[in-house]
Amino acid sequence: MVRLTDRVCSLLVISATLLACGEQRANARQHDVGDTLPERPSLPQAQARVLYYGADTSGEGWLVHVDFERQEGVRYFPLENIGLCNVRKNPNGTVSWSSAPRFEVIERFQGEPRPGGLRGVITYIRETTGQVTRTSDVDLDSAAFPMPAGDTVSDVYSSVKYIQRAGDLSGAEVLILRFARDPLVLLTTYEGAASGPWAMTDVRWAGDTLSGAYGSPRPFRITFVRVGASLRDIWGTVLRKGDGLKAVLVDKPHTPCSGRR
Repeated sequence: MVRLTDRVCSLLVISATLLACGEQRANARQHDVGDTLPERPSLPQAQARVLYYGADTSGEGWLVHVDFERQEGVRYFPLENIGLCNVRKNPNGTVSWSSAPRFEVIERFQGEPRPGGLRGVITYIRETTGQVTRTSDVDLDSAAFPMPAGDTVSDVYSSVKYIQRAGDLSGAEVLILRFARDPLVLLTTYEGAASGPWAMTDVRWAGDTLSGAYGSPRPFRITFVRVGASLRDIWGTVLRKGDGLKAVLVDKPHTPCSGRR
């Protein structure tokens, strides 16, 4: 009886050993298989609210605020901003939007992401006929929308006033964006009708003097001098400092989106 028990014990030990070895081999196989599977890459997530800024090939300056979650946005423009409709980041990675009509013209943007921004084409379409009036290439850098309390990247100066006798606006508005090492300066002039915003080129700061060129096809040169918290042009007109980006993009009225674009 004792021999039988010893034999059973021996068999049990052998069985346990074989079972343990089998589990180790199975674990090893699972570990090896797991090591051969590549990790799932994390897909980049588009920011919900983004600023795009830059210039097109005609010299016109662009400052756009888009909200991909709400599929809407606005483009900085004289007097009244332009509302952007159907703002989308498409499955193929491209970005597109269309504008609310302004003077019966719709702007449609189609572009592709590049490191730090977007590059694409603006197509101008007559609303009533669908006729393409012109196209323009545009290259835009991107930045997060600054909080109003911490907006240290933008300065807005304006001397725009209404001349009642002539029924026209007169003056200028300068928007300085310092998102990068080289600031983008957008200039809009008012001489009866608004012209701009132009992206100033050959921008130079020398002490308190800001100078550059604007306009197309023949650029004009202009100079401003910083006087305290204001700018003064060469004719002595003072451009007073205003609020930041929230005032010119969010609070400022814009053309509404209506119907299908």
